[in-house]
Amino acid sequence: MLPHIVWLIWLYMQVIITNCTTNQPELKKDYCIIGAGPSGLQLGYFLHKAGRDYLIFERTNTSGAFFIDYPRHRTMISINKRNTGKTNKEFNLRHDWNSLLSDDDSLQMRHYSHDFFPHADVFVKYLQDYTEKHGINVKYNTNIVNVKRRDKFEFQMQDQSNNTYDCGTVIVGTGLSLPNIPHFKGVEHTVGYEDMSMDKADYEGKTVLIMGKGNSGFETADYIMSATNFIHMFSRTPYKLAWNTHYVGVLRNRTVYTYIEEFPVNLLDQLRTKTGHDTEEVLVIIMQYGKKRFLKKFTGIPGKAHLSYFLHPVLYYYDELPSSKNLLLSTHV
Repeated sequence: MLPHIVWLIWLYMQVIITNCTTNQPELKKDYCIIGAGPSGLQLGYFLHKAGRDYLIFERTNTSGAFFIDYPRHRTMISINKRNTGKTNKEFNLRHDWNSLLSDDDSLQMRHYSHDFFPHADVFVKYLQDYTEKHGINVKYNTNIVNVKRRDKFEFQMQDQSNNTYDCGTVIVGTGLSLPNIPHFKGVEHTVGYEDMSMDKADYEGKTVLIMGKGNSGFETADYIMSATNFIHMFSRTPYKLAWNTHYVGVLRNRTVYTYIEEFPVNLLDQLRTKTGHDTEEVLVIIMQYGKKRFLKKFTGIPGKAHLSYFLHPVLYYYDELPSSKNLLLSTHV
């Protein structure tokens, strides 16, 4: 009888020891950041600089892995204006939408690419260099699958291998990595942005419908435009422009404009010779009074400004430079 009791006690102790060992966290950190993309690395930089106890968890084997696949057409929509004519660092950073903040001036996109819209592969290399040069702590190949609160002051995370991590603060910096798949009858016949063919021959002479008027929608339309017969685009709401909403997630304009201030409109036919700009398309902005100027009628509705007494901006678009004869016939010259 006694040997059996001893054996049961030993077995019970083994279970307790096993449970205690299993519940022990792989490590403990004051700050745990999920995702080694731009936001995760930027926060990691400041925590590292401040000497804080932190760790970044990245499910792939490199920083900025999102940009290995996206954008699909491999051109960033963030500008890289290398020369602004200014020496003020803060001013220049406003024209560099790719570089992360750093005390190391060599870690600026202007040293990686001369393109106004850099290639996405260049940005991946930039983020990896940023990680390595600053010694930012990243645990790669670690996919966090569960996060729960242990108590009032601590969280516990679990990865794909059931390793646990205790964290004082958890910051999620995974970005918008999942596709937005709408639910409607027939969606199975559509192709998602994440799976679409990059061979323009597949769109040759076809009429294409693009659902959505965001950055990926217009990026796709711009890419296949030269091969298609016609492109339809529709969305539930009107498109919004980033310059108007101040939110970088909505539509950005990738067309590069040259701004010429106070050029005489009556000399528009001489634009090339007067300015040296070899251009075809011209957008003219002129301040004009409304049609009912002399009646002094007012309206606060922007879309009806042309009917009011107010002085308001009017846009004229030319797909080619007008001749001097056409300018004489124009109402705005």
